[in-house]
Amino acid sequence: RASKFIPPKLKQYLPDTSQLKLRPGDWSDLTETIICFDDLERCRMPMETVLGHINQYVEQHRAKVVVICNEDKIYDQEKEAYVRLKEKVFGRTVRFVCDAVSGRAKPATCGQVKTGHFKDDARSS
Repeated sequence: RASKFIPPKLKQYLPDTSQLKLRPGDWSDLTETIICFDDLERCRMPMETVLGHINQYVEQHRAKVVVICNEDKIYDQEKEAYVRLKEKVFGRTVRFVCDAVSGRAKPATCGQVKTGHFKDDARSS
């Protein structure tokens, strides 16, 4: 069952997947898979635990992982762990700012973001 690859602490936050027909090993190699974690700042689990599980998907299962969060709103008690571990877990950080004219979020053009982090087709969308 695929559930053996899902850490027990995460299972309580996931929908019931008992009806899915997955073969053993379907989750062992996720190189063609993108997993998105949204609203990390709202997570009630300890940040060390969450980032450890995210790192497991990247390191052991070779999945591509996108984490979306508002760093300014991470709970104070979790902020220190997030700052300490984010460099080890995340390969890239892309900051977005709201364009006052269009109202759309755009990648920031200063600070940590470098032009080489984006493909041409990603910038135009």
